[in-house]
Amino acid sequence: MMKSLSIALPVVLVAGVATGLLVRPALEGLLATPEEDPHVHETASAEPDHLPLSFEAVQNLGLQAEPVTLSDFVVVRRMPGEIIEAPGLSSQKIAAPVSGKIARLFAAPGMSIQPGDPLLELEIIDDELMQAQLQLLELQTKHEINSAELKRLGPLADSGGIAGRKLLDLEYDLKQIKASLSRTRQELAMRGLSDEQIAKIENSGQAIKRLRISVPPLGAIEGEDSSASLAELAKVKDSLALETLLVEVGQNVTRGEGLASLEVHGLLMVCGHAFESDVDLVSKIATSGEEISIEFGVTDEGKVEPGFRIQHVAGHVDEVTQTYHYFIPLENEVVRESKNALGQVFRTWRYKVGQRVHTLIPAERLAGQIVLPRDAVVQDGPEYYVFREIPFDVLEAEHGVYMEMERVPVKVVSRDTNLVAIDPSGQLKPGDRVAMGSAYKLLLAFKAQQEGGGSGHDHHHH
Repeated sequence: MMKSLSIALPVVLVAGVATGLLVRPALEGLLATPEEDPHVHETASAEPDHLPLSFEAVQNLGLQAEPVTLSDFVVVRRMPGEIIEAPGLSSQKIAAPVSGKIARLFAAPGMSIQPGDPLLELEIIDDELMQAQLQLLELQTKHEINSAELKRLGPLADSGGIAGRKLLDLEYDLKQIKASLSRTRQELAMRGLSDEQIAKIENSGQAIKRLRISVPPLGAIEGEDSSASLAELAKVKDSLALETLLVEVGQNVTRGEGLASLEVHGLLMVCGHAFESDVDLVSKIATSGEEISIEFGVTDEGKVEPGFRIQHVAGHVDEVTQTYHYFIPLENEVVRESKNALGQVFRTWRYKVGQRVHTLIPAERLAGQIVLPRDAVVQDGPEYYVFREIPFDVLEAEHGVYMEMERVPVKVVSRDTNLVAIDPSGQLKPGDRVAMGSAYKLLLAFKAQQEGGGSGHDHHHH
């Protein structure tokens, strides 16, 4: 038994070695990695801050590289505020001039209107107004009779046919009637009738049973002492809208009760809030007339618009917020206009009362800085980077490289919600072409490449 085992063992070993010699090349073929491109390996170690991009990648990122230049950077203080109505101009209330019942409505909430346009019609149930109209008609009749009698008796008095005393009495009565007519007209005007409506009563000899309420003139802006320009007046008239309608058909209202409220959407105000430490700066900017910018929106994605000026700073501190208010005129604009089946016009305005904003007040000017958009700079830990374009040759383009970028560390001097000021004494110089956006996405692609997730197009020949 032992003898047979000693003979079999060498045979098995020889067979195993022979089998291993046959199987090993096949295993090595499965486990071996493809031969690496020496250029790729060499580039990854020699130029680790380079990021090649294909044409599709540049298009997907919307990437644009532009040369940087030196310019001034204005350091601003960002202060909160909101859009409000222009005091004394933007809002106007309409009250019932007489007691009555709503008989008809001519306008709907949100509708654009003009001074003189009809709003609603009242069926008069005001006894005092009806009595005043009847009194006007009675006095008018007396006036006509007395005038005709004076005209008839005048020649007789001149010839001595009647006593002069009677003529004097008629003249005195006529003066009394004229005075009563004047008082009655004033009473009708105070009760809500216009001069045209009063004249209509006198000419027709009939009392008005229904009263049409129309859009009144826009207060002081249309008065003789108004300083508003024709352009401002046109802007106000063109942006008037019926904000709310407080009544409905069939409803009884009393004299002085609210019927509707009107709003001027074209001219608004921005009310900013400054703390005590900032009020001197705000007052200085208001006095100098220097332009400021306003950021519309409460997030970092808010849109900043320049070209505004502070009109005035309030003379007292707000008791609730302990801030000083300052006011900036704001012209609104229509973003959409539509009509309903009745032809009534409705407008959607860009700015809304109550909308939150931030005012950007210039505090300091830094000269000779590299100023870039916020999205052109990315922070990675304590470092800030931009991505600078590197020129490349035709051979690289043949390998699918459309644009090549390199990560460049920079020193950020100051920044705001839209711009970043960079120290020009660092690696980034005027004239360098820099990606003007998507810095964060470029950083992610750069890190993926460093970790082995690159595109494999690292063929550099500089």
